[in-house]
Amino acid sequence: MKKRSKMLVALTLLMVLLASIGGCGNANKEGEESFTLRLLTEEYPDSYGLTDTNPMSLVVRQLIDAYEAAHEGIHIEAELLPSAPEEREARMEELRTEILSGGGPDLYLLQGSGEDALFTDAAQAMRNGLFYDLSTLYEADADLGEETLVSPVMDAGVIGDARYILPLRYNFPVVYTTEAALKAAGIDMETISSGVNALYDALAATEDPDWTRYAWPWYYSSPLCVFPDVVDYETQTVCLTADAVETYLRRVQALANVGITYPMSTSWDIYASLSQYPLKGGTVSFEENGGFSAAFLYVGGLDEALDVAVVTEALDMDLAMFPLRSVDGSLVADVTDWGAVGAGCEHPEAAYDFLRLLLLEDTQWERNRPPVPDGGFHGRVAAGWPVRAAGSVERLWDGYRERIFAHAAGSSTAARWANQILRTVDVTESDIPLLEEQIDVVRFGLPGEDDFRRNLMALCLSDGTDTDLEALSQELVDSLRWHVMEG
Repeated sequence: MKKRSKMLVALTLLMVLLASIGGCGNANKEGEESFTLRLLTEEYPDSYGLTDTNPMSLVVRQLIDAYEAAHEGIHIEAELLPSAPEEREARMEELRTEILSGGGPDLYLLQGSGEDALFTDAAQAMRNGLFYDLSTLYEADADLGEETLVSPVMDAGVIGDARYILPLRYNFPVVYTTEAALKAAGIDMETISSGVNALYDALAATEDPDWTRYAWPWYYSSPLCVFPDVVDYETQTVCLTADAVETYLRRVQALANVGITYPMSTSWDIYASLSQYPLKGGTVSFEENGGFSAAFLYVGGLDEALDVAVVTEALDMDLAMFPLRSVDGSLVADVTDWGAVGAGCEHPEAAYDFLRLLLLEDTQWERNRPPVPDGGFHGRVAAGWPVRAAGSVERLWDGYRERIFAHAAGSSTAARWANQILRTVDVTESDIPLLEEQIDVVRFGLPGEDDFRRNLMALCLSDGTDTDLEALSQELVDSLRWHVMEG
């Protein structure tokens, strides 16, 4: 049954992709030369990797098969960056040498940027001319449906009038809490939703570890999301000051002094949340079965919103969700997945024809549907929300629900209980208002963030009294300054 379901999904998506490609009129014409496009991607669990253990591998193979079927004479040769650290670094050095000499892959499908990435700073790589300008092809693509893409995120790939990168997924930090709990504690939701400073001050003032327990600030792929202005690439200066960093770290230290716990897994695993509650006439009462503690607040990401919305709906909770805004109240998002055409690509039109497939509805929503692996039932959207956000919630949930039902045949009694609950759940875009939030700043990630995250973890998991916050703050700013000067 499970294999049959996968085959039907694969065949359906392949037919849609073939139809969409055929309508573009870009198939390789008879008599034209045959050539190969080199595709570089990642071997990450939630990305595009082509390994059998990767939940996204089926979709990538479908894309390549569909493209090659519609473009006779064009072959796509995919390479995975190794995941083993030493092997990965060695291969990236080889690729960087090739790229800087005018060669390199024709297509890139990569995740963010940072110290472990091929392009440690994707924004700077755009300015250094390492990608092909897709603006003419993108603007002429009348069938793409640009109006339903999240424009601030898509604009992150634009420098001046040139479009070098096509963002594919994005994320931003989110606060999940209950209105009743906030009211009982005397915490004003409007105040704490104004920014991270107000949130941390209010939580520390409770002096209650139940409130600070999951307010951990290093959870996020981009821990610098709490700062709206970090680097100005045009003037090659660092905008972030050591004083601003130190002020933020002192607030984190205040939280740590009350109590922060490192969560070993998401609090919103659908089956873990549902299967523990007994059914009562086909329904379940969250409050009657204990619910969360009276004080509950969890800081997560947009990619967990589907999980949260499903559990909230199933258990009839009064849970609220709002963005964790930066120190000045702006909303900072980061690009978690992106695609680009190499500057040295000899066939940029053909490369764009493949890249655009990743922005089509069926690819965006099918590829981002949460996987349902053996032994796990997490509904977390894979590594970020699709940039084609309009209409995504219903499609993501419908596909995920189908997979849960197919997977759960013969599962435990608890899992079957959860399935009965899930059959009654209907999640729509109105259940995830986060998708309507205006995004102010979008970044790809920066070198130095991983060190900053490790420092935050060390600060939060100790009492912080022996930590030199001034030195940590200056270390971050110096690291950013060195990066900008190196170019």
